[in-house]
Amino acid sequence: MSTTTVRLSNVLKNSADIQHILEDSAFTSPTLQDHLAELLAQTSKRRSEVIRQSALDPSYAYQIFSGRRLHPSRDQVIALAFGFALDSREANRLLRAAVVGTLHPKNKRDAVLINSLENAKTLDQTNEILFTLTLPTLGA
Repeated sequence: MSTTTVRLSNVLKNSADIQHILEDSAFTSPTLQDHLAELLAQTSKRRSEVIRQSALDPSYAYQIFSGRRLHPSRDQVIALAFGFALDSREANRLLRAAVVGTLHPKNKRDAVLINSLENAKTLDQTNEILFTLTLPTLGA
C-alpha cells in the first residue's frame, strides 16, 4: 500500500466529516476505458495486437476499449491482461478498474492465472494448464 493510500486511510478513520473528505481529488476513479488507454500508451502496443493476443471477439473488444461496453466479465478483463502481457500486479489494477474482483492466490484457478501472468505465459498456454487441471478455461 502506498504512503498516500495509508495516509488517506488514516484520515478516513479519524474524520467525522466524510462529505468534506470525499470532495478531495484523491477520490478519482479512472474508468476501465481510461485504464486501457493508459496501458496502450505505457506498453506501446496497438489495440489490434492486444485484442488478438486476448482472443476476444474483435468487435466486442473494440467496444470495451471505446467505453461502449462498460461491464465486461472478469474473464474478459483477464483475457485483456494476457493481451497486454501484464504481470499479476498490473492485471489486478486492470481488474480493479473494471470493478470485477482481483486475482486471489488462495483460489486454485486464480493461482494458475497469477503464475501464468508472472511467467509471461500466453492465453493458450494458460488455458492448457487450466484444462489439464480441470479448471474453467478463459473462454473468448
